[in-house]
Amino acid sequence: RRLTSNEILIGVIKMSTYCCSDIHGVYGLYKKIKDFISPEDKVYFLGDAVDRGPEPWKCFKSIYYDPQFIFLKGNHEDMLAKSIYDYATYESFCGDNYYLHTRNGGEQTCAEWKEDGADLTWCRKINGLQKTATYYRKDGKIVVLSHAGFTPGSKLTDFIWDRKHIHDAFDSKEYPDVYVVHGHTPWCYIADVDDESEPYVYTYALGHKIDIDCGSFWTNTIALLDLETFETIYFKV
Repeated sequence: RRLTSNEILIGVIKMSTYCCSDIHGVYGLYKKIKDFISPEDKVYFLGDAVDRGPEPWKCFKSIYYDPQFIFLKGNHEDMLAKSIYDYATYESFCGDNYYLHTRNGGEQTCAEWKEDGADLTWCRKINGLQKTATYYRKDGKIVVLSHAGFTPGSKLTDFIWDRKHIHDAFDSKEYPDVYVVHGHTPWCYIADVDDESEPYVYTYALGHKIDIDCGSFWTNTIALLDLETFETIYFKV
């Protein structure tokens, strides 16, 4: 967010907090977000920096090391960590974990990781990424962030792979101030629209769940959601 002239004149700096998700190797979208946000802003990244797009490993490392970004683990990071584990076990890329990863667009990511020195410590670093985060808004709303999403009150503990929660009923009386923001499932599959339609942030479950996955690797679009206002800014490359 750019400062207004009045804010600059009076020396007021207002930090904004955003989230985005599922950039899948489209490094240009990361750069668009970096050019937009102010140095004081924070961005929760809800996972899936790697695979499918043109620069997956570069995109992953840029977000991982960026002090403005809080990196939550996605299922594609999970697959990458398991592929690295297989590499350490077999001294080459093979095994069930790696084969699952390649079927989901991970071959280039693994090749670029190997070209970058095949550092096995990335398995531990990736597994150390947090799976959830909670943002408390000034208006009292509680925003729970994760890659795949979940339903408050459920016993589900898998925040990076699950899609069953999408069909759950949301008890807005028991959780009136709780909002769940996630990626993992492109908007078109929940909204039941054509995947060639214009991507957008999809709100469902009585307005308490927000899916921000815009299918970046094929739409070249990403959504940046302001967690205080739920205002959405879209970027394209």
